[in-house]
Amino acid sequence: EQGRADLVSLLLHSGLLRFFLEKEDHNLLVKMLNVALINQQPEIVALLLQEPGIDCNNARMLAQFDFHAQIYSLNEENININVPLTLAIKYYRHPQGSCCLDALLKCPELLLEQKDFYTGESEFWSTISQGNNHALETFLGSSLAHKKVSFDSDHHLLSYASSDGNLHNLQILLRFYRKKAEHISKKTNQTTSSLMSIILNNKNSEGKTPLMAAVEEGHLDCVAFLLSQPEIDLNAVNNNQAS
Repeated sequence: EQGRADLVSLLLHSGLLRFFLEKEDHNLLVKMLNVALINQQPEIVALLLQEPGIDCNNARMLAQFDFHAQIYSLNEENININVPLTLAIKYYRHPQGSCCLDALLKCPELLLEQKDFYTGESEFWSTISQGNNHALETFLGSSLAHKKVSFDSDHHLLSYASSDGNLHNLQILLRFYRKKAEHISKKTNQTTSSLMSIILNNKNSEGKTPLMAAVEEGHLDCVAFLLSQPEIDLNAVNNNQAS
């Protein structure tokens, strides 16, 4: 919590910590990682991610130590914020947040679809599209994003950003998709326009497109931006066959 990377390094190389991990608490490293991500401490995050056996997808309930009662008590505010990747985004502060998130995104075992410990839902896609624009740019610049974010994706990144009224993130996402579409069109018989039509008119579980989501929530700037895209479909209908 105090950001003492030097002490964390000593602990990680001590026999005492190894004994505690084996005998007492196998999830201690993940708990330490969660605290480092909440406090945005890149040096400590990097140290912990180098440890063999650390599970960067472990959804653990966070706890807060009460020094007066000498016990760990649950913090209601973050009781459902358990996956390290989601923590890295929700507590993102520039510039140290970029280092924390970048280190986590380099973990080969990292899952973007990891479910929340309590709700059973994946928070990542809505969190990244609605959150800090620096966090979104860091994610989209990672090799993991280039593998996971595709035109046949059902994660509805644009719908989340549109519904939230986050124009900046909407613009960042569309730049990413258009650049990717142009790259794919050079290697296949698919056109940039056809690929962009897929993502711009992608429907969520209720059949709503990003434009519908922006209109419904009254985000005029997002509506205007989406209408400026040549591939937008004004005649799309939702699950109730309403346009």
